[in-house]
Amino acid sequence: MTDISQSKFSDVVRVKQFAPVIELAWVDDLERSGQLTADYIVTEELAELFVDVLGSQFPGYEPVLSSIYKRRSHMITAQYGSGKTYFLLMLAGMLRAVDSDERFSQVLSKFSGFADVLRTLNQLKGRKYLVVHFSAKGQGHFPFKELLVKRLLEASQKVKGDIVLESEYTRAAEHLAGIVEIPAGGLFAQELETQQEMTISQLREGLLDLRPASLQTYRGVYKAVVGTEPSREGLDMKKSLASVLQELQELGYTHIAVVVDELTQYLLSSIQHRPLADTLGELEIFAEFCNDERNRYLSVAAMHRSLNRIMREHGMDPDQQEI
Repeated sequence: MTDISQSKFSDVVRVKQFAPVIELAWVDDLERSGQLTADYIVTEELAELFVDVLGSQFPGYEPVLSSIYKRRSHMITAQYGSGKTYFLLMLAGMLRAVDSDERFSQVLSKFSGFADVLRTLNQLKGRKYLVVHFSAKGQGHFPFKELLVKRLLEASQKVKGDIVLESEYTRAAEHLAGIVEIPAGGLFAQELETQQEMTISQLREGLLDLRPASLQTYRGVYKAVVGTEPSREGLDMKKSLASVLQELQELGYTHIAVVVDELTQYLLSSIQHRPLADTLGELEIFAEFCNDERNRYLSVAAMHRSLNRIMREHGMDPDQQEI
């Protein structure tokens, strides 16, 4: 028998190292996310959560955990350190893997002991998801609508570089029509002439023809004159969301999943810039859009403080808001 009285704990017990902090962005790092997937410990409760979130996309599905179920839009609330970000990372990776036989096989293997999860995952076959994932921490200066469209376009442009929103062309053309007779129009026209040897009328014509080069020119001149990129705050959120999926269909994409971490931090910081009611209104519009199965969107956000609590702390009635 081996005498272990003088041994270190690490000599006799194998301790598996886990990442102390998980970043949702790691889903883009195939090696790191692959290791995290391998290390993920699936419990019965987590398996039910995966089934609820993924299963909510199918008509007639009855949720197991009804407290987090809201058709195709979900808010998951749990305290810090409970594994919310890890869950989101796993969810994002699973949805991305659907159209890859090799990666999807690995996901199925991970859940081999959970029949309900396997059944739900197999229902996803034939789909192709664009997964838009981001942490909203530190982004409170952006209105939610603008932050969402910004991140959606960034993710879309990675797979289709020339993707734009038709409403962006329209807004840009309207802006040009409105500045022709004011001093700012002279500055814009001068910069446009310097950069492109083009008139405002010619640029506006290109925008109305939905020419990508014209929109790029508009953005460049706008930034040179104003000092910042044109805002997307005034865009119609629902039309923007629908047009992105329509643009991606030619590449085989059938659905879009939006996965957001640190929503509590976002809401609390956004209060410094605009009324909480405005932000919640935009969240509600997004939830309603996702809940319509015709739009083929799935939304999952994580919070460490309940939405009802945040609303009550700021003098709002949770019963008047359905998110």
